[in-house]
Amino acid sequence: MKKKIEDIIKDGIEKALVRLNRISTGKWKLESLSVGPLKPEDDEYLCVYLALKEKDLFSSLLTVNKKFVYDVFKEIKGSFVLPGYYSETIYELFINEVGNIILNSILSGFANLLKISIVPEYPKTINGSESFVVDNIFSFVDGYHNKGLISVRIVLKGSSCEIPFNIYLFVSENLIREVL
Repeated sequence: MKKKIEDIIKDGIEKALVRLNRISTGKWKLESLSVGPLKPEDDEYLCVYLALKEKDLFSSLLTVNKKFVYDVFKEIKGSFVLPGYYSETIYELFINEVGNIILNSILSGFANLLKISIVPEYPKTINGSESFVVDNIFSFVDGYHNKGLISVRIVLKGSSCEIPFNIYLFVSENLIREVL
């Protein structure tokens, strides 16, 4: 049962990429993955927050710099949306779905290892400075004082771009001890 956290996350991301490649016009691959402390940036980010109904186990956050949002959309749809009133909302919905796929795959990896079932809540999209969101996310995370933070940076390579994503996993310390 003991497995490295990095391996669980990598397996989850690889499964997410299979799903993303089914719906994308381009092809995604994992260019790099690193687990370790991240320094959140002050730039504007689009963040996807995903928690489980069993909030004492996991919560997660995926962030992407807003300057890459259009590239993610283009990689999936093959084109851009013409600028207009709803274009920003359409891009947010796509990032929300990409975040949902990636975060669900990672959380499912932990659940499978522990032989438990999980029920995720609907993902929430948050706009703002990454540093502000990460610093204040604990107001969303129930029982945060019993959780450890695992930070992951991944770079996904599409057909025409490389897009960095930051992932913050809030994992029950009991669960971390059980997995490691």
